[in-house]
Amino acid sequence: MSVNELESRKSSPPEVSIAASVWRQLAVAWLLVVLVNLPFWILASHYFLARPIFNTDAAIALLGAATGPLGLLVGMLIAWALDAVQALSLSYHFHSPADFAAAAKYVQHLHVADFISPPIFAVALLFSFAAFGVVLIVRRHRPRVWGVIAVTGALVAIDVANGSGLPMLLGSDQVRLSLNVQGSPLLNLVSASLHARKQASSPLAHLPEGQTPMPEVIEWVQRHPDGSVLIVIVESWGWHMDPELRAWTSRPLTLHSDTQTQRFDARMKSAQFRGATTAGELRSLCALSGHYSRLRTEQALECLPNQLAAMGFDSVGLHGFSGRMFERQSWWPTLGLGRTIFIEDMAANAPRCGGAFEGICDAHLLGLAAAELRPRRLVYALTLNTHLPLKSIELPSDLQALCQERRTSEAVCQLTGQLRQVLDQVAGVIAHTDGPTLVLVVGDHAPPFLRASDRQAFCPSSVPSLLLTTR
Repeated sequence: MSVNELESRKSSPPEVSIAASVWRQLAVAWLLVVLVNLPFWILASHYFLARPIFNTDAAIALLGAATGPLGLLVGMLIAWALDAVQALSLSYHFHSPADFAAAAKYVQHLHVADFISPPIFAVALLFSFAAFGVVLIVRRHRPRVWGVIAVTGALVAIDVANGSGLPMLLGSDQVRLSLNVQGSPLLNLVSASLHARKQASSPLAHLPEGQTPMPEVIEWVQRHPDGSVLIVIVESWGWHMDPELRAWTSRPLTLHSDTQTQRFDARMKSAQFRGATTAGELRSLCALSGHYSRLRTEQALECLPNQLAAMGFDSVGLHGFSGRMFERQSWWPTLGLGRTIFIEDMAANAPRCGGAFEGICDAHLLGLAAAELRPRRLVYALTLNTHLPLKSIELPSDLQALCQERRTSEAVCQLTGQLRQVLDQVAGVIAHTDGPTLVLVVGDHAPPFLRASDRQAFCPSSVPSLLLTTR
């Protein structure tokens, strides 16, 4: 220390030095809290991230600085991982972070390498820089515990005054601003796990009348007891906000050839959805809402396959992926599906398609469904190949022109083109049906794009539902 600095410090009143030290500590603590949240703020400018502005867990992790850089880094990585789990669970339409975390056991069925891309490396670099900055600041300006606690406490106080975060978790709905100031992904995860345990013994919720086409299907079967029923749930078929792209996608089923026009009436509408694919299955086949693990035999009797079985129908369910994925091999029969056909039951040389979720090509799957379709039978097919992330295909020229005209991103245009392929294949199946036939084609959920602009191209709460009946 120089002589001038020593003289200056001696001449400064003690209270001024203490006040300066307090403000310095608060400034360091605030800078650290901002820095641990900064990567998510930057990502939120491009990607869909449903999270509070400040992550309380990340702020608390800063207290690990007292144990040294290693404890600090471990705490930050855990806080960031929990933050990512919470954000991704909402992105992929899971009911809760706990459901998303539980789904990690199915990662063995995925091609994880297809999730890795240049943006992923950029994200890793962003968090590395943030971690480096935090460690550098901590080593130069060791924060006091009280400083971090004071800043975190101030954020919690603002949040409580606003009514978001913690108050919402405790059941309050008195939110004063549209902003969620702070929150704890760890607390949300624990709360969701405890809530799931409480709900485990309770039945699934019944959906209000009119939200599913089940009554229409049953009424049609009563009028056509020797008819056939085909239900196709299309992966990631969301309600496109652009009416022209929506019409282009569904054209194979809504605008038929002359022969089909004479045979089928088509009625398309939007249907409310909540949850991921399994929730879409329970909604469409059972008019139930919730997690499939809560499905009980008594409620399953109300599901469409069981109801049609009581009317003399048999049924078969097909999916081009593993039956172990989300335990479908266990609960599909409970719905009343007398036979189930998964990838394990198909020929080893059956054609495969898809990226991260590689399975049997939808064209082959729908061909199998067509072969199963006959009088007094329900055939249920769950498609796969439009699951994100997609492998790019060559798009038809008219779609390319339409996407350019509508200023649609390449990702949304690719999904639109591949959804059209699936609906073309469904149209091919029904073109060769004989006798009275009912066909229900419905989306499971909106496509879970991570880019915010791509996600906004689809309605966040509705999917298409298309009912075709022979005249």
